Amino acid sequence: MLDEYQKEQQVAYRFLKNAFLSGKNSHAYLLETRGYSKQMDLAISFAKFILCPFHYTNSEKCGNCMQCQSIDDHNFTELKVISPDGNQIKKEQLADLQKDFSTKAVNSNTRVYIINHAESMNEYAANSLLKFLEEPAPNIVAILLADNQYQILDTIVSRCQVVSLINSHSKDNQDTISKIASLLFDNEESCKAYIGAPESKENIEHVIAFIKYYEIHHLDTLLHTTNLWHDYFNDNETIKKAMEIMLIFYKDVLNVLLNKNIEVMNDYQNDIMDVAGLNKIDNITRKIGILISIQNKMQYNINKNLMIDNLIFEFEGDINE
Repeated sequence: MLDEYQKEQQVAYRFLKNAFLSGKNSHAYLLETRGYSKQMDLAISFAKFILCPFHYTNSEKCGNCMQCQSIDDHNFTELKVISPDGNQIKKEQLADLQKDFSTKAVNSNTRVYIINHAESMNEYAANSLLKFLEEPAPNIVAILLADNQYQILDTIVSRCQVVSLINSHSKDNQDTISKIASLLFDNEESCKAYIGAPESKENIEHVIAFIKYYEIHHLDTLLHTTNLWHDYFNDNETIKKAMEIMLIFYKDVLNVLLNKNIEVMNDYQNDIMDVAGLNKIDNITRKIGILISIQNKMQYNINKNLMIDNLIFEFEGDINE
C-alpha cells in the first residue's frame, strides 16, 4: 500500500496522497523515476489508493481487501498496465486500452491505466496517447512511468502532473562506467563483463569526442564521420550502445543547465560543462528528443551509415530555427 513509501519517497508520497484527499487530483501523473528500482510497485500502490472507495493508504482499516487482491492477481478490470511489446510501446496497445475503457466500468467508479517505460512509446503510440489526454474522460486516471521527463513529448508532459522520485538506492560512489553499465544492462553478469572490457571506456570517450567535435564544428562534422564514428561503431550492437551513451551524456548536460547534479557522467564533468556552455535548455531537450526518435527507428532496418549523418542534420535544426 502507499504508506510503504512514506519514508523512502517522502515528497512524492505526501503530494500523491494529499492531491486525492484534498480533491485536487489530476487526470494524469508522470512519475519521473530517475532509476528508482521499485517504480512499478509504487505505481500499483498509488493505483490501489486511487481505486479504493475510501482512499485508504494501508490495509489496516480494510483487512483482507478483495479489490486489492484482485489487483495483485492482475484480474481487476478497471486497472490496465501497458508495458513495452519488445522494445517499444505500440499504437495498437493504446488503441486496445481506449477500446477497453470505452465500455462501462463494472468494479469501480474510477479507472486507472499505468504506462511503464513510457519513454519507449513509438511516435504513433505517443500521438495516440496525446489525443487520449487532450480530451480526458471523467474518472480515468493515467500514471506514466519514465526515467526522465525529458524523454517524453513536451505536449504529453504538459498535460501531466510531474512527480519526481528519489533513487534511494543510487550508488553515488560508482564510477561512470559502472553507472552506464547499470543503465545498458538488466543483469549483473552483463554489467560486470561491460565494466571489465577495456574497449568500454574507450567507446565512451569516442562518443564524447564525437559530441564535442560536433558541438564546435557543426555541419563540418559530416566530413569526419568516418574517423569520428564509423571506425569505432560499425555494427548494430555497438551503435545502439553508443547512441545510448550519447543520450546519457546529453541528459547530464541538461542536469547542469537545470542546476541539478550530474547523475552519471561524473568522470567527464569538464566535458559536460563545455557542452553545457554551448547550449541552452531548449537546444538540449530537442537533441534528447531527436536521439530518442532515432533510437526508435533503429528497431527497423535503417541505414546505419546514413543514420549519423541524419543525426547531424537534425541537430543542426537547433541552430537554424
